[in-house]
Amino acid sequence: MSAYKTIPSQKPFAAVHAMLSRTFKGRSSSANQICVKKSGEMIFSQAYGNTGWDGQYFPANPLTLFDFSSLTQIFTAAAFMKLADYDMIHLDDPVCAILRDFSGPRPLLDAYAQKTGETLTDQRLNASNIVDASAITFRQLLRHSSGLPPAGKLFRQAHHCAARQSLFNAGFSFIPDTDVQISDSASILLGWAIEALCKTDLSTAMDQLVLKPLGLQDISFRPLDLQRQVPLPLPAEGIAPTYDTLWRKSRLRGEVCDPNSAFFGGICGHAGLFGTAEALAIFGEAFLPGSDFLKTASLFEMTHPQTNMPEKQLFGLGFQLWSEDPSGSVLTPLSSESFGFSCPDGTCLLIDPMRELVIAFLTNEISNNASTMDSMNTSKNLSINTLWPKIVREISGDL
Repeated sequence: MSAYKTIPSQKPFAAVHAMLSRTFKGRSSSANQICVKKSGEMIFSQAYGNTGWDGQYFPANPLTLFDFSSLTQIFTAAAFMKLADYDMIHLDDPVCAILRDFSGPRPLLDAYAQKTGETLTDQRLNASNIVDASAITFRQLLRHSSGLPPAGKLFRQAHHCAARQSLFNAGFSFIPDTDVQISDSASILLGWAIEALCKTDLSTAMDQLVLKPLGLQDISFRPLDLQRQVPLPLPAEGIAPTYDTLWRKSRLRGEVCDPNSAFFGGICGHAGLFGTAEALAIFGEAFLPGSDFLKTASLFEMTHPQTNMPEKQLFGLGFQLWSEDPSGSVLTPLSSESFGFSCPDGTCLLIDPMRELVIAFLTNEISNNASTMDSMNTSKNLSINTLWPKIVREISGDL
């Protein structure tokens, strides 16, 4: 790991420092990191909280590793775009050109099937509720308009082959390109396609396509030994803990929290990366003007609208885009050219090219505590998602 330098919490970020200090003061096993970079310079980097539990005290610092959770999806998107830049694949190619089992007619799922991931085989099929999976393109996966539902509980399948086939056979939430919905299913398929194109596992491909070119030594997958269900290498104390409520029903340290990713060995297109906020911010800089990480056309498509549904959330290829959202979108306080990705568990990457600004935020607050909520701490477990828009407004205002 690289050495770090903690930036003094002085003005103009005194309010941000005060909010985060207050939120995580005295909290057991809850922590976060924040890193702000502007014009290539790190202007604020701090860590808050304690990564220990049961009376242990391991103060978080800028080198503490956090589960990236769904932020893994934008790394998967970036890796796929690199393959497109190399002309190894085209965005408008059908997914079945690489993943042949993802083909054929599928039903639109009712609410129960979308929630559970189970296809209702007795659902009456007609032309109005059938989607041909063979026509779904990689572009639709990347812009979140494919219609694929969440992956469901793949970890409940008997083995990996059955889980893969379950996803290949999945129905659809909506007619493609009539709505947008972030789906872990799409990112899982993208990850499998990258493996097929590169003829290697996603971890190796990610290293070659994204992490090593950007010098991101502090970001990696943490593969699982499927016999013992422990991460390799063994985790250190410098990893923020999480808790899996669905499958392993235990506290985790250094083992991906998402059960579907864990079921596939901790290496998956939708979840599995671990790293630091400072490294995440460097990744974000790869999408600022002047970066040579991607070809100009690819960078434009990732960071500008690729969907034409004004009433819906705007998406590029992989990234969420700025919108004037009065309900409190974390991107709203930034310039109208901003983009990024925010996860339900509070982790977030925001990029404002107009100001050459990158904000990276990692936390384990919700993924670690949601399983143990009781009447005493329910409100605290929701504090990051309510506080985060205020933090972004403070940063934007100070700059």
